Amino acid sequence: MNSSEKVAVFHKLSELVNLYSESRDLPINEGANNSFFEEVERYCAILDLDYSTFKKTFGLMDWRDMWNK
Repeated sequence: MNSSEKVAVFHKLSELVNLYSESRDLPINEGANNSFFEEVERYCAILDLDYSTFKKTFGLMDWRDMWNK
């Protein structure tokens, strides 16, 4: 993957983080929540980022994370 492609993937990942911060307190359906985190995980894998560390660093929590606290 070249640098331009990495930037495009990073841009998509940053948009997801922004979406999360704007929408985190709004009600969602479980399917959309799962899809969101699947996308984040996929983009982290493409950029070779640790998914768990990324979620922790950006405060991304899904219902399973909250349930397990």
